[in-house]
Amino acid sequence: MDDEEVLELAPVAIERVAHIATHIGATRLNEVCGRLGGELLIAASFLGSPEQEVHEQHDRFLQTTRKLLRDVEKICNWPENPNSNLPLLKWIGWGHPEEPLYLEAVQDIKSGLVTLTAGSPRKAEEFILHFKRYNKRFGKQNLVSNEPSGASKVIPDDHGHELTMVAYNVLQKHMCCECMRSDNLNPQRHGTKLLLRPSLSLNTNDATQLDLLFSSKAYKRIVPTERWQDIKLVVPREEKTLKKQGKRVKFCDHDDATIELHRLQITEEVKYGQLCKLISNDINSRVCLTIQDEKLRLMDPEPLKQIIADTPSLSLATLLRTYHLSQKMKAALAYTIAHSVWKFYDSDWMKTRWTSETIHFMRESTPPLNMNELGIFTSKPYFSVDFGADDANAYEHSTIRDDLHKYPRVRALGILLVEIGVGSVLPRVEGSLDDLSQMAQTNNSEWIWANKYSESNCPWPNFDLGSYRKAVKNCLDPQRFRLPPVSGEDMPDKVQQRRKLLYENVVAPLDELMKGTGWKEELQTIEPLKETSKLQIPVRNTTLDSQRTSDSQGSTKRASRRWLQRVKNLTRNIYQSVDIDSRRRVRIAILDTGYDPGAEFFYSPIRYDRLVKWKDWVSDSVEPIDTHGHGTHLISLIMKISPDAEICVARVAKDPADLDNASQNVADAINWAQAECKADIISMSFGYVHDQGLISKAIRTAVNDREESILFFASAANSGSNEEEMFPACHECVISIRGTNSNGAFQDFNPPKGPQEHSVYGTLGLEVPSSALAPESGEVYKSGTSVATAIAAGLAGLFLGYVSQKFRQETSISVNRKLRTRKGMLAMFDYIAKDSLSTGYKYVAPWFLEGDERYICSIFEGALARLP
Repeated sequence: MDDEEVLELAPVAIERVAHIATHIGATRLNEVCGRLGGELLIAASFLGSPEQEVHEQHDRFLQTTRKLLRDVEKICNWPENPNSNLPLLKWIGWGHPEEPLYLEAVQDIKSGLVTLTAGSPRKAEEFILHFKRYNKRFGKQNLVSNEPSGASKVIPDDHGHELTMVAYNVLQKHMCCECMRSDNLNPQRHGTKLLLRPSLSLNTNDATQLDLLFSSKAYKRIVPTERWQDIKLVVPREEKTLKKQGKRVKFCDHDDATIELHRLQITEEVKYGQLCKLISNDINSRVCLTIQDEKLRLMDPEPLKQIIADTPSLSLATLLRTYHLSQKMKAALAYTIAHSVWKFYDSDWMKTRWTSETIHFMRESTPPLNMNELGIFTSKPYFSVDFGADDANAYEHSTIRDDLHKYPRVRALGILLVEIGVGSVLPRVEGSLDDLSQMAQTNNSEWIWANKYSESNCPWPNFDLGSYRKAVKNCLDPQRFRLPPVSGEDMPDKVQQRRKLLYENVVAPLDELMKGTGWKEELQTIEPLKETSKLQIPVRNTTLDSQRTSDSQGSTKRASRRWLQRVKNLTRNIYQSVDIDSRRRVRIAILDTGYDPGAEFFYSPIRYDRLVKWKDWVSDSVEPIDTHGHGTHLISLIMKISPDAEICVARVAKDPADLDNASQNVADAINWAQAECKADIISMSFGYVHDQGLISKAIRTAVNDREESILFFASAANSGSNEEEMFPACHECVISIRGTNSNGAFQDFNPPKGPQEHSVYGTLGLEVPSSALAPESGEVYKSGTSVATAIAAGLAGLFLGYVSQKFRQETSISVNRKLRTRKGMLAMFDYIAKDSLSTGYKYVAPWFLEGDERYICSIFEGALARLP
């Protein structure tokens, strides 16, 4: 773990272990365990404060805290030797209390603590003494107040405030898209993201600058590949500013550059409808605009400021559900959003509600990332602008009599701050915007939820900072923003007064927190989020072949992830030496429930471009769709195993119940896959109790037309000995696949081996993680022969891809030809398979590919040598 992860994990994990220890001490009258928990609680309370980030003995403190974590892991595992990766502390520190793996970790920790304190009290006393020394050295020294310092809440200069309103008004006139409209009844708009920063890039009396992203095309729905155009908009106070010779404007960017306004090369006016063309052209540069006389004008382009991935943006709600944010990330994000709400408070930029669904983040490869790396920078939130919005729940002041908090913009900010602080999205209540009583009910319910967290005496996990909670409490207190009644003509002054109160009560405490911890100076250098997703709650799913999954041991899931990671590592090594352009890629056709292009797995353009063919026999949808999730899971899994293959997807059923009447769809899909797609492999993770004549005929036709050079895979069955091998797995032209765990043990959901079968083959099929449907992020775990079939098809694609590259000489081309047949692939499986404990059950894994090239080639040649 890096330093930041140590400081994230230590307070919350040690605190939870401390509570377990003190509970054991109280319920079992175990005085030693109670004292042990007390010392850990003292350590956790200090580690959970911001002072540990700025400790004067920081390096020594980090080193000792790492040892503290190892010692706590040791007492939790007692008397076993602990794992150096701290699995118990990670599960209990970063897991959710309702997750089975979290509960399993709690039981293991209880067992370890009881064994230590009851069975080895002298050893327990040594640990207590060690924890006391740690607390004496670090926990009672060099502390600073967790409350604001009382520094003067001087409201900063706000030169660009009125200019941002000018920018909104001018942009709104240009936002109706002309490039994709077929009529005047359905105007479309390009997606717009406004970069939020505590200070505007240009910050003088003369001009201000806004940084925006526009989607290159106007779509009615999110698409997996979506190019974003980088836009700079400079808004001068008045036209004469641009003509004023020698006037300098200072940028507050990384390079702290200066420009001279009179030197800006302003070209032609951007007419209405022309903005679409500007942002649709992929010019690989930054489009620079300015405003003169309330007209939009084009300036000379600049190099791109940031490299944004061609993927949809990620909402804050999704981010909180998926990632673990550090204290620094949370504080910086909250400060940036709060400052931006204050900055835009009385402008039309607030006409859309600021919520965890409208605050977004972009995947980008901006330094310090490499060009081929994508990261999410929490220090760079964007507001998703809807120029056509007029949301009554986003007004500055509510006129709904029953609203408890009558200042919607302040209330929304308070809810946002709670969600960031606790690291999860609060419940949403949907109500009609036409019914005032329902609106009040919705508003009050959301406010009450947030207020419960704010008023709670319980510490917020890993983020219980006094300054932060004070800002949240102020924001959610409507009385702080109530002003005496005024006449209509004085209303603008009242709004400005409330804006001033917002700064004093909310922004200022957050500003003091950022300064006190030293995080404000590091605002623009916060590392991007790493791909360490929150632990997913196991999801029970019924798939096309009715596999049954269950909440298995955490070790099983971790082992499956390691198995997939090992495959990923070996494929990376293989393709480093492969000239992909020199050959046709292997094509794998998957017949299933389709796939969801909005799933996060497919956001990568490299992956999305590999999805080369789509056909829907269920609803004839032109666009890919999956309403069940089975297909999305298996397709993403095949793409992991065979990362070079092209994928063709046939949607043959919408769900398991639809499969019984889908024989014609399956037969048509087989014909399409072999004739139109030229698929090398066809994967069918489903089964029928009885032979289906249409499907059987289609399989034989494909094999004959391709002179046996096509591979069919199908899942055997999932009812154990209660059911024989299903069709089409039992077809003589199909390779039947069973499921194993990560060590090759065949599972009890497999059907028995038939009396005429000499050998059956299986691969990983237990608790295998792969893509979930949108809008859920991350992965879900599934088990069964359907999962194993997808992996086997992927392995076949991996093998074919390798031999098509390495066996291109005339003398060895027969290896390539043989491997493309059922007999050849079964010979390969048989050659590399490991025998299980049951005779005739063979476990297939690709580990021979970890050898050098000569060894790998000898395996292929040896496996296929006896075939004609």
